[in-house]
Amino acid sequence: MISVKDAITEDQNQILDVVEKMRNYFTDKEIDLLLGLIKSYFTENKDRFLLKVAIDENKVLGFAIYKKADLSESYWDIYWLVVSPDSHRKKIGTSLLENIEKEVRQNKGLNILIETSLSKKYEPARKLYEKMGYRQICVLEDYYAQNEGKILYRKTLYVNR
Repeated sequence: MISVKDAITEDQNQILDVVEKMRNYFTDKEIDLLLGLIKSYFTENKDRFLLKVAIDENKVLGFAIYKKADLSESYWDIYWLVVSPDSHRKKIGTSLLENIEKEVRQNKGLNILIETSLSKKYEPARKLYEKMGYRQICVLEDYYAQNEGKILYRKTLYVNR
């Protein structure tokens, strides 16, 4: 059974293992950035962003890095949603998104932004976001590199205030 929880120090090595498994998927720059963020979360400043892990049988299968948007009353940003390649198509990404959405609602958030690349290798991520109700609001051509644009999605949550 998949559970989602806030990351704790004991999860760090497994999270780093998931990142290492993504070397054939992410660029070296992406890997370096992600490793730096995770290490800083556990050693420097846990208030900078939030880190959730998806776990099954005490094994980290994926994680998400997100936070309330600076200077916004109602927006939250999801920076990374990572699922181990050996756990794709097992609802890990869905579980992480549902858990984050619940937390955002509890904190009176109304909108979640998530961005990703337009490259073909990110098509499964884009399909997940769209299936989960995220709508395309912006495309920036050639953002990451020549012929590799960025797409920004938003989901508006409905909460009782």
